[in-house]
Amino acid sequence: MRRHPLRQSLLGIGVAIALGGGAVACSNGTSTSGPTTQTDAARTAGEDTVVTSMVETRLAGDTALSGHEVYVTTENGVVTLEGTVPSDHAKTTAEAIARSVDGVMRVQNDIVVGRSERMAEASRIASDTWITTKVISLLVADSISQGLDISVDTRDGVVTLSGDIEHADDIDHVRELAADVEGVRNVDTAGLVVATRN
Repeated sequence: MRRHPLRQSLLGIGVAIALGGGAVACSNGTSTSGPTTQTDAARTAGEDTVVTSMVETRLAGDTALSGHEVYVTTENGVVTLEGTVPSDHAKTTAEAIARSVDGVMRVQNDIVVGRSERMAEASRIASDTWITTKVISLLVADSISQGLDISVDTRDGVVTLSGDIEHADDIDHVRELAADVEGVRNVDTAGLVVATRN
């Protein structure tokens, strides 16, 4: 049993056809215990490969599921769906699509409803980028921090400020500016240094 990510695959169909063509029956309608058993096993594996490929193809063509992490495996006609989708509707749709494929005996739907790690990571990066942009805009517009050489970096909602400032009191001021931005969990000002004048 192999685990395939959601994608269109025609290779398995060709393998199944080749394997299926090798089935041999005895002239009297009965099968021998040796070669036929191997052929039947190979044919079953080939049929499962075809089913997996067909399910993957249909899932990939559905707009509600395209791009989401859904994995398909088939064993003895039993299709198992795994992965993550954003809604119950998408999960139900995936199961209905799998059931519609010829050769599917049963569907085991182990799909989880929620955000995938990839989606969560993309969302986090987008949020951190927005926070950084917002903090920079506040620093540039502020009469005290305006013109100061302050760099801003955000990761997981933690804003890190670094650079040179003119007065020690400015540290608390820029920290408060950054902390007021929505989504900021903490502000690190350890990188801010009071510039010495010659």
